[in-house]
Amino acid sequence: SGTTTLIASNGTARESDNTTGTSAMFHNPWGIAFDPAGYIYVSDYLGSTIRKISTSAPYAVTTLAGYPGVPGEVDGIGNSSRFNHPTGIVYDGSNYLYVCDNAGSTIRRVNVTTGAVVTIAGASGSASEVDNSTGISARFNGPIGITYDGTGNLYVTDNAANTIRKISTTSPYAVSTFVASTAGLSAPQGLTIDASGYVEVADAGNNKVRTITPTGVVLTLAGDGVQNDYDAVGPLSELYTPTAIVADYSGYLYVGDDRNSSSTIRQIALLGYAIVPILHTNLTFNTSTGAIAGTPNVYFAATQYTVTAFNSSGSSSSVVTLSCGNSNDWLGTTSSVWGLASNWSRGTVPVATDDVQIGVVTFTNQPTIDATTGN
Repeated sequence: SGTTTLIASNGTARESDNTTGTSAMFHNPWGIAFDPAGYIYVSDYLGSTIRKISTSAPYAVTTLAGYPGVPGEVDGIGNSSRFNHPTGIVYDGSNYLYVCDNAGSTIRRVNVTTGAVVTIAGASGSASEVDNSTGISARFNGPIGITYDGTGNLYVTDNAANTIRKISTTSPYAVSTFVASTAGLSAPQGLTIDASGYVEVADAGNNKVRTITPTGVVLTLAGDGVQNDYDAVGPLSELYTPTAIVADYSGYLYVGDDRNSSSTIRQIALLGYAIVPILHTNLTFNTSTGAIAGTPNVYFAATQYTVTAFNSSGSSSSVVTLSCGNSNDWLGTTSSVWGLASNWSRGTVPVATDDVQIGVVTFTNQPTIDATTGN
């Protein structure tokens, strides 16, 4: 597992189709979508096209829609259509791709069979924020990310407006604002829908990942707002500039955290438990149940631990206090001399504050105390 294989592009930044994927060329590929029929679709941002890649060797690459290097906003079939720097792309599971045409501030639909392109929402050259029961009468402002809920609704990050828009995939493609700018999003980019139906957003400008309930309530899932790379639980963690995001169906999100030459992929668990600080020796913590187990045998003073339960709706924490008594057991491994440190479990001679125990563990020599010296 984890093996990476190059299937398309020879590394030259331009637009060129080829029956062999590694002989084809792309010009800043941005979004990607998968069709179970065996094809990958890519929004080629600087080429202003939608490319199609076979998932079978030799990974043939073709242009499904748009004309290479000629941006515009024209509906049509195949290369008679025009796109204006497309970004986010999603497949609806049947026959259509939906594409954020970023520079045109429109949402386009592409028939994967015929390559026919139709604008379903927004209008070219009219960047603003307007809802409408008819999609082409609505307005967008730099749409960049898009996802589909499987029940006839698209969700779009309207990047320049700091909003999340909702679009019906049924004509006349009604557009509404799902999350308004007052919710505090900043330059949101990628978004996805998890197995519970929550919308998860890469809130790039705030350095956070946000989760949105089906009723539109915005919560912070990860990141404290500080631009940094730091792994921790939920809002205690730090992200640099989260841009891309995808959910699996095992309870995890994967986030592309953009940091120029040292960008990372971060994994976020949507369900589980965490504890801070790390437990002492011989104690274990179950991240699935939140249970603490084990028998400590080394003294430690009373310590507060914060246990946090989290899911896609948020998190809740409780504080527990644990300690291990100052016990010191007689082992008698070296001799019978009370005052010899090697005869004691803690490796030190007991003092007045210790809990001295004799006979709790099997010992070799019976302890003796010199009445004169106390040893």
